[in-house]
Amino acid sequence: MADNTIDVVGNLVEDPQLRITPGGTAVCTLRIASSSRRYDKKKADWVDGKKGFIDVVAWGLHAECLAESLTRGMRVMARGEMTTDTYETREGEKRTRYELANAEVFVSLLGHVADLRKAGDGAAGRSRGNGNAGRKGRGRNEPAEPEGQQDPWAY
Repeated sequence: MADNTIDVVGNLVEDPQLRITPGGTAVCTLRIASSSRRYDKKKADWVDGKKGFIDVVAWGLHAECLAESLTRGMRVMARGEMTTDTYETREGEKRTRYELANAEVFVSLLGHVADLRKAGDGAAGRSRGNGNAGRKGRGRNEPAEPEGQQDPWAY
């Protein structure tokens, strides 16, 4: 594991942005807003710290699954390799952009109910030509399960 791997917890600022490279690889970009929180004894209340925005980039089937599963406002945790990019705005202000590359994203189930299915059983796997999409059996010599009785956790 890389030395610059970090975890970020926050809410999605917008819906995931999915694009396909000229070579046919899916790339998904997410933007997460995150802030620290501390208890202020004088106010006897929680105080939010300064907000930070971090871009998350995922590739391939993971990118397609994220784009299909996530929406603006969802609480997520992302783990990836931190990179930074410094740039200057049109007004001449210097800014730094933070990005988690090769990120793995996890969804918080606080206030959500998960409806999980294995990638390849849904649109994400079919759109990329996954060799297992639509396949009835689980192994080369194993019989298919009857329609409607497939085990969603089987590999």
